[in-house]
Amino acid sequence: MTLKNFPLFLHWANTQILQTLQDTPGVQSKALSLFSHLLADEHIWLTRLRGDVMLFSDWPEMTPADCYQLLNRNTTGYRHILAERDLQDTIAYSDFDGLQYQNSVETVLMHVLSHGSYIRGEIAQTLQQENIFFPPLDYVNFNREALSQLPRTSS
Repeated sequence: MTLKNFPLFLHWANTQILQTLQDTPGVQSKALSLFSHLLADEHIWLTRLRGDVMLFSDWPEMTPADCYQLLNRNTTGYRHILAERDLQDTIAYSDFDGLQYQNSVETVLMHVLSHGSYIRGEIAQTLQQENIFFPPLDYVNFNREALSQLPRTSS
């Protein structure tokens, strides 16, 4: 995956989850909690990349409407990061315990991607235990479904 598609992939995968949660009210409490965590984590790393103040804890209580708003805000934010920052730039940040770290923008983006994939797997497992269909959200599916719909540009 090229990181230029990173925001598109996050938006596509997260929209699929949100649609599933909205289509299955009543069985979404654990899945919604996991999804809220996923979006909050994306937000937390985005604020670290920008040097902004975090608006959420890593396990907020959110409604599907809250998730929709944060999903779109995160997508826009990551698009701006990729347009404005060099992947090798280093950011300094603190974790929730106040410990200081430094990582490259690229490392942070890869962390957000891998953590999100892990949490999406937990959401899928939670919904499958309730016999709720959950669409495959692998990058190859994104490539087939979403990227193939975009207009081709010549290089």
